[in-house]
Amino acid sequence: MSTLFLGACFAFTGPSRRAYVADIVPPRLVGNGVALLQTGLTFPQSVGPVLGSLLLFAPFIGADGAYFIMAAILVVTIVSLYLMPPGSPRNVPRGSVTRALLLGLRYAWRQPRLRVLLATLLLVSATAGPYQNVLPGLLENVFGIESRNLGLVTWPMGVGSFIVGLSVAGVVGTRWSGGVLLVMSCAFGLGVALLGITPNALIMLPVVFLLGSGFSAFQTLNTAEVIRQSEREYHGRVTALTFLPFGVQSFTGLGFGQLADMIGEQDVFLLMGLSSIAISIILGTVYLRMKPPTIQVQEAAQRVIRRTLRPVAAVMRPQK
Repeated sequence: MSTLFLGACFAFTGPSRRAYVADIVPPRLVGNGVALLQTGLTFPQSVGPVLGSLLLFAPFIGADGAYFIMAAILVVTIVSLYLMPPGSPRNVPRGSVTRALLLGLRYAWRQPRLRVLLATLLLVSATAGPYQNVLPGLLENVFGIESRNLGLVTWPMGVGSFIVGLSVAGVVGTRWSGGVLLVMSCAFGLGVALLGITPNALIMLPVVFLLGSGFSAFQTLNTAEVIRQSEREYHGRVTALTFLPFGVQSFTGLGFGQLADMIGEQDVFLLMGLSSIAISIILGTVYLRMKPPTIQVQEAAQRVIRRTLRPVAAVMRPQK
């Protein structure tokens, strides 16, 4: 029940946080602001296991103490929210969650660049993202290391995630963003695939550095470009779509975990990594071939989108 509750809370707080950044940051810096926020989200995913391992080994703390420490950090976070300025509500139709989701899906589907970015995020996350589910089994069954030592072996992942994540924040919105996104998504898949041929834990250190760097850069650039290329009125709905891969990743992680029990962890890592690289190359090439729309084309596209969404907005408008 606790994990179900945490997942439900994350489904609300995650999109709200990203859309809020778009509210308080100037329009020309929205992509960079979201990129910095995303770095703050991906970095803990990499460094968290390290801190968790240290807390498990610390005297008088253990697993119970680690959870109490995390709860205390969340209390500080909640208090800090009251110090932030209020957001600016948008003049968009309100209705049920289902209709709002359909509105966001239709809006994203009408824009080819958004469609490719979201498809890349979904498929790469579904194939390479569950590496975290299989990694403890690799340590125990292949390298003979207890899974509670995971953080002590994967600390380079946090270093790479933080350094590269901050570095790519300045690339958002430039002419190099598409190429860097393609390279780093392939680097993420390559890092996962290399775990399938890593002979020992020592060689694993530079591999997880590459994996963490690619993961952070891919998530940061993709999410920032999705927000930057969407209309301000639909930032919340489009942002919610960027969190769908996390749910899908949970289901694919279960499947990859069962497959690892059947054929071995390293074979599964090879399958995950190579599949992710293939997806990145195909969709990344498609994205690079798409020319950014001119101002005239953007205005025409916005008129078409408004005409398309007007019937949905009429249905969602509260009845008097």
